[in-house]
Amino acid sequence: MLIFYFRSENKAPFLQPITKDNKTVFLDDKSKEALKSFSIMSLLKFLLQEFQQIVLVVMDISHISSMYSLINNLGSTIVRYLFAPFNEIVYNHFSRGNE
Repeated sequence: MLIFYFRSENKAPFLQPITKDNKTVFLDDKSKEALKSFSIMSLLKFLLQEFQQIVLVVMDISHISSMYSLINNLGSTIVRYLFAPFNEIVYNHFSRGNE
């Protein structure tokens, strides 16, 4: 657990409230829009990644769930091994920079 201690003279600028139109706010409008967009994208990513697991848990069919997990894990392992050389080549190419 991270605990931050700030003295009154060393407070971080992002923790300081902003006074705008006689209101005290902690985020400006651009930051609020970015936070809203990021939150929506994170929620959609979570749903797209985990929706099949949620459906299997709700249906409560253990043998189908276990077969699905086995096939899903084996399939991803095979694809990882097939694309490993390509991944290595691309990583080496882009890690060189502007040479």
